[in-house]
Amino acid sequence: MHSLSLRHSLTAVLITCILVACGGGGGDQDPAKAMQGTWKIDFDQTEEKAVANAEGNEEESKGVQFALGMMRGLMGNATFTFTEDTMTIDPGTPDAESQSIGYKITKTEGDTVHIEIANPESGEVKTGTIIVAENHIVMTQEGENMGLVLVEK
Repeated sequence: MHSLSLRHSLTAVLITCILVACGGGGGDQDPAKAMQGTWKIDFDQTEEKAVANAEGNEEESKGVQFALGMMRGLMGNATFTFTEDTMTIDPGTPDAESQSIGYKITKTEGDTVHIEIANPESGEVKTGTIIVAENHIVMTQEGENMGLVLVEK
């Protein structure tokens, strides 16, 4: 049971990371424009939000902390660059190549941008939200409680 919960937590973190990444801007600016730019993961804020979402479930909380520890090691120097229709993930290590992924904005509501990303190989479509705040954004995959927090680089 523990390994299933841990694997689910790690998968949710990694899918969220790949699904969307975003940054701040806030204010009166259009959130779809405010998320454009280069961002990095704020692991402390991400962990704080994830642990708060897992409150009362010690196993899930430990799984989230373990998954984020692995992510910190693998993606500690990663950057996410957004244009109006593409996200480029640079892992920040010399032996790994950057990857660009197209996305489609399906709607914006207040400070929230709804997006779809289609897997180029399988055609499977994932959906998520990007909530744009003044100095960070929170990306969440549809159906998940946990979000990835990014800050301006």
